Amino acid sequence: MATTRITRALFSASWTTSFRSLLTWGKGTLMTRAGYSSAKEKGLRYPWELEVAAGGWDWFWARYLGGSKNLRTATIDRAWEYLVPLGVSTPVAVNGPERTSTEAAVLLYPASVAVVFHVEATEGWAVGKLASGLQDLRRGKHWSLGAGTSSPGRKLDGIAAEVLGGAVSELVNADPGPGVEALFTVAAPASGSGSLASLDLSNRTVKACISGLASMGPPAEMDKGGLLDANRDTDGLGARIYVGRQGHVIWHPQYIQKPPPKDPIRCLVRNHTSLAVHVAALSAIASWASERVTNGKPIPADARKLARLAVGRLERLSVGDRTVTYSSGVAQRRIAPLEPAFPAIKAVVGPL
Repeated sequence: MATTRITRALFSASWTTSFRSLLTWGKGTLMTRAGYSSAKEKGLRYPWELEVAAGGWDWFWARYLGGSKNLRTATIDRAWEYLVPLGVSTPVAVNGPERTSTEAAVLLYPASVAVVFHVEATEGWAVGKLASGLQDLRRGKHWSLGAGTSSPGRKLDGIAAEVLGGAVSELVNADPGPGVEALFTVAAPASGSGSLASLDLSNRTVKACISGLASMGPPAEMDKGGLLDANRDTDGLGARIYVGRQGHVIWHPQYIQKPPPKDPIRCLVRNHTSLAVHVAALSAIASWASERVTNGKPIPADARKLARLAVGRLERLSVGDRTVTYSSGVAQRRIAPLEPAFPAIKAVVGPL
């Protein structure tokens, strides 16, 4: 019997670093609508503009803004009210080992910087070896930053830290001090060979593989509570999502066996990465506001506006009404720990 193999796999790694000092000071390039507008005029771009320039289309932002038409006609006011980040337009060149390709993006929020790497790898992994193979790519010294191999033998974490250091000046013209980092990964096999039965979630090897991919580690025992119900957006298409503490996995047996021509798994990985980053950046604002409220400390005026917007957008993402925002069970899972704090925050800053 032939071994089931994964011949193409995708993963993203995102580092969202939040600087609470900007909220406390009430300072920062993007903390006001005027500053946001000025930054856009100076060349920063909406995240979907970066995606379109790379030959894609960003469904996360289209649905987050309430529909594709709203994305195409987005104004500064609407983007600011939705806390849409601005992307650095200068390309970041990250190079990996043979049979890999990498795209990088840097996104700026009022008090956070997100560095995102999208990696595509082609190999011939047995399903039982896939998690360890991607773990090696994610954590190994296989990478370089810049054209050619000007800085070879590096890890993605070190490259992300360097890129972050160069982007902080876009947020504030002072040292913001240490940041709080939220690291998330999204992984998905995109093509392979084998029967649907060998890729089914009832298969023990598949379960161990998925659990490992969620942590970018070796195969492990699956947590039954980590497997989400079929999402409305993918209902009937066979995709399932498994959520770990710092990462999640998209597993779609039918598409692994017979990849559709428009590469929907690639699109879904990017959508989910945008979601993870956005939730991390907005949660950092809400968490800071919650601590201020709990400790009886005032919230500066500009930060009060941001807290109001952040809580409102997080609530909508958590509910997941696809007519007004992006719908995903991952959002609810990531936002749920913070939701008990929302009423107290809104009592101080007001509702959206």
